[in-house]
Amino acid sequence: MNRSLPLMLALAGSALYASAADFKDPEFYSNTAIQCMSPNGQWAVSEIYGTVTLININNGDNFIFEAGETGSPYYMLGLGNVLTDDGLLLCVTDLSSSKASYYENGEWKSLDTGNIQSGNSSANGITPDGKRICGNLGLISTTLDDVTMAVPAIWDRQADGSYGNYVLLPHPELDFTGRAPQYITAVAISDDGHTVVGQIVDCRGAFLYPIVYVEDADGKWSYTLPTDHLMNPDDVKLPENPGESPKMPQPADYLSPEQSDAYTQAYNEWVASGYVQDLYPDAMDFMTDEKRAEYEADTAAYDTALAAWYEKYSAFDQAYWDIVSTSPHFQFNQIALSPDGKFFAMTNAVEDDSDPTSWMPVTINHVWEFEIGSEKITKYEDIALSVKAYGDNCILAVETDASTNCFNGYLLQDGKATSLYDFLCAKGEKIKEWVDLNMTHDTEVYDWENDVVSVQSLTFTGLPVASRDMSVIASWTQSVWGDYSPESYLFDFRDPSGIKTVAAGIKSDSKVIVGADGNLHVADGVTKLTVYGLGGECLMQQDKPGSTVECGLASGVYIVRTDNADGSCSVAKVIK
Repeated sequence: MNRSLPLMLALAGSALYASAADFKDPEFYSNTAIQCMSPNGQWAVSEIYGTVTLININNGDNFIFEAGETGSPYYMLGLGNVLTDDGLLLCVTDLSSSKASYYENGEWKSLDTGNIQSGNSSANGITPDGKRICGNLGLISTTLDDVTMAVPAIWDRQADGSYGNYVLLPHPELDFTGRAPQYITAVAISDDGHTVVGQIVDCRGAFLYPIVYVEDADGKWSYTLPTDHLMNPDDVKLPENPGESPKMPQPADYLSPEQSDAYTQAYNEWVASGYVQDLYPDAMDFMTDEKRAEYEADTAAYDTALAAWYEKYSAFDQAYWDIVSTSPHFQFNQIALSPDGKFFAMTNAVEDDSDPTSWMPVTINHVWEFEIGSEKITKYEDIALSVKAYGDNCILAVETDASTNCFNGYLLQDGKATSLYDFLCAKGEKIKEWVDLNMTHDTEVYDWENDVVSVQSLTFTGLPVASRDMSVIASWTQSVWGDYSPESYLFDFRDPSGIKTVAAGIKSDSKVIVGADGNLHVADGVTKLTVYGLGGECLMQQDKPGSTVECGLASGVYIVRTDNADGSCSVAKVIK
C-alpha cells in the first residue's frame, strides 16, 4: 500500500474533500487545549488545569466538566484515543482514588477495578464503536518500594451497554534488569480492538521501552517487546543486583525504656536551650557498657557489609547505565497506534552532548515508527519532533519552539516530514489567509546566549489532532504573545453536502478506487455500481461488477454509488 499518497495529493493542492471555496471558516477557541478528536471528526475534547470540555463539532454544543477549587473533582484525559464516534469520553475523574471513568449519555460511570483503590488506574484508549477499552489497573498507590504499581487491562462492552470486569493483558513480571518494573501500561487500541500498545517503565523509573499486545482469532492475547533486538548493543553483562543496602544500626535500639526516656528528656532540653552545642546528648552515653560494646561491634560489621555491598552495587549501577545509554530510550506516554493496528510510533529521546559548555544534558526528541510484527523502523531524525497521534495513514507530531515553548505541527509519512502550515495552506488561498492572520504573532523572544529580548513575527500552528481521514483537524498552543493561556484552532474540510470526496488512488467507504487510467477498481462485496455526473445524470450502471470496471472516465468530478452484499450502500464524490 502506498501510505504516502493522501499526503502527497494534499500537498499538491488536490481537493480531497470540498473545494476551497466551500470550506467552512476555521474556528478559534480561547482558553482551550484540544487534545483529542473522535475518529469521525464529530467530537473534540480539551483538557486544561483539570477542567475538561467536550465539544460537538457538528452543532457547537459544549459540555464542561470543571475542576473543583480543592482539586476534587479533577478531570484528566486518558493517554490514547479517548473518544468514540458517538462522543463517549474516557477520563480519570478523581486522582486520589484514580477512578477510571467514562462519560456517556450525560452521565459519568466508573470502570471495574476490583477492590483496588490506588492512584494509578486509568482508561486510556477506546475503539470507535466503544466495544473495548484499554487502560491501566493500578495495583498500589505511588511508592518508592521495588514493586509494580500498574498493569495493563481491557474492559469489554456487555449486552446491557455496561462494561464488564477488567481482564488483565499478559505482560512480563520482570524488567530487563530482573527486577519488578514500576509500570506496565496499555495506552492505545486499534479500531478493531485486537491490538494494544503500551510501555514498560523499569524498576528505577529511568528507562522506558514499548510493549505490544495482540489478540488472535481464538481470543488469546500475547505480547511482544519490539525493541528487544535493539537493547544492549554492546552486550554488557549485568551483574546480579545486590538488592537493598545493609541497614545501619540505630542507637535507640540499644536503649532500655528507662534509658530511652532519659535520652529523650536530654534531647528536649537541648532543643529548649536553643541547640547549645555542649548540651547535645549522645545516645551512646545512655547505654550500658555491654550494650555499647554490642552497638560498636554491630556498627563495625555494618561498615564492612556496606563496603562489600557498595562494590557490588557500583558494578551493577555502571553496567545498568552502560546498557541504558546505548539502548533506545523513549519519552513517557508519548506513543500512538495506527487505526489499523499495523504501526505504532514513539518519541525517541537522545541526549545531545555536542555543547561541552552546557551545564545540564540536552535531550533531543525524534519520532520512530515501528511496523508491528517486523523489525522495520522508520526514523524521523531530521527535525526534533514528538509523537501526538495518527491521522490518515500519517503520524501527527509536534515541534516545540525552544525560545517560546510554543508548538508547530507536522505530518509524518514514509520518512518525510511535512509542516502542518504547508498542509493547511495547500487547501487554498482562503485557508492560507486565515492561518497567516490568526496563527502568526509578534512574539518576544529571549536570546539566552546574548541576554537580548527581540520581537519576532512567528507562526505557531499548534499541536495537532485529527479525524481518521484528516477532514477535520484541530490544534492548540499557548499564547505567549498574550496572557499565556492556551488557545485552539479547528479546521473542517468536510464537504457541506455530507458526501465524502475521494481523490484518485485513495480507498474510501464507497469501496472504489479511481485509477490513473480512468477505470474503477472495486472491492469485494459490491453488487451494483452506479456512476453519476454532478448534474445527476446516470453515466454508467453495472450489476455484479468485477474488480476492475473499464469506463475511461475523463478528468472531472463524479458521484459513485455502490450497493453492497450486506444490504448497505455508500456514496462518494470522486476526482479523476
